[in-house]
Amino acid sequence: MDDNARPHRTLAVEELLESEDITQMDWPAYSPDLNPIEYARDALGRRIAARLHHPENTQQLKQMLIEEWVLLPQEMLHQLVLSMRRWCEATLVVRGGLSEIGVPIFRARRQSVGDDQSPGQANTVIMSNLIDKVEDLVCAAWVPKQLTDQQKELRMGLTLQYLFRYQEDPSFMKRIVTGDETWCHHYEPETKRDIMQWKHASSPTPKKFRAVKSAGKVLLTVFFDVQGPLLVEFLEHNKSVNSDVYCETLQRLRRCIRNKRPGLLTEGVVLLHDNARPHVSRVTQMELEKFKWETLDHPTYCPDMSPCDFNVFGPLKKHLKGKRFNSNDVLKDTVKDRVSSQTQEFWEQKESCGLFISGIGVLKPMVYILNKVYICTHRVVSYLFI
Repeated sequence: MDDNARPHRTLAVEELLESEDITQMDWPAYSPDLNPIEYARDALGRRIAARLHHPENTQQLKQMLIEEWVLLPQEMLHQLVLSMRRWCEATLVVRGGLSEIGVPIFRARRQSVGDDQSPGQANTVIMSNLIDKVEDLVCAAWVPKQLTDQQKELRMGLTLQYLFRYQEDPSFMKRIVTGDETWCHHYEPETKRDIMQWKHASSPTPKKFRAVKSAGKVLLTVFFDVQGPLLVEFLEHNKSVNSDVYCETLQRLRRCIRNKRPGLLTEGVVLLHDNARPHVSRVTQMELEKFKWETLDHPTYCPDMSPCDFNVFGPLKKHLKGKRFNSNDVLKDTVKDRVSSQTQEFWEQKESCGLFISGIGVLKPMVYILNKVYICTHRVVSYLFI
């Protein structure tokens, strides 16, 4: 019994098994729940994680795996093999679907395993001495990046600087031109949150099957100001964004500003972009000096201070999720139509529940909130998303 991994199903393996008179069982695709070795491997991984000292290199990990494998209870392995019958019967009941046997017992609030002949997965077993501790188990909060104190101080200083400039010169926001790049895939699956739906208490829970992003994709570049998009383009095939390519993009952006925003070049463009290498290279800085553009400093690991990342690309990708595009041209046309269909209020500011959540206008409440957080608590949280 083995699964359908490529090395398991090669012609050389089949010939070897046939020569040894070993019968190889057929195996349905995407069915790890029917293989007892998956549960033994899960138990092995948990024993490794429970060790006081974790392996520091591959050799130590190999040694620990050998030691823990020997210590696995023989009765547990025996019961896992015998559980194959129960798994097959449960699969027949649900007509080939995923049976409920594998659903964690914690979810059902069960106090004992009762009639279960097999312990199944390690995370589906409740031991009597752990029942009282279930309510104390918590997961750590995930944050994209743990900022150092120095990075927090720099982030705070820049937000205060932006806030002061806005208070002294209200036209400061109108001079900002911001932009960034992002990948748009031919297919991007929806998340469970995207497909949430109301259901009756007695209705079955809808299922969400695993899907991955398509390999086909295009790189989108967008620059905009408070009045709307200035430049929307896609990177040519088999090219990557480097300093020279980005400088060419800035030159096209300058021509678009001259044609679409008369007088802005005279007033002085304030460019806001992140710290990607092509954006901060010496070649790019020299090009911006020729343009006589001011560049706003951008703190590291702070995508929430760029209106593109969450306030423009987020709604755009939400619109594309779940849709399949057969070619780059179709995807590009859809993206361009979506960007051009947005109103000026979207690019300037859009208020929801008292917060501005899109466009250039997001900078004002964002820096104001950071200022309040700093004044009230004398510290800055490691990551803040608006």
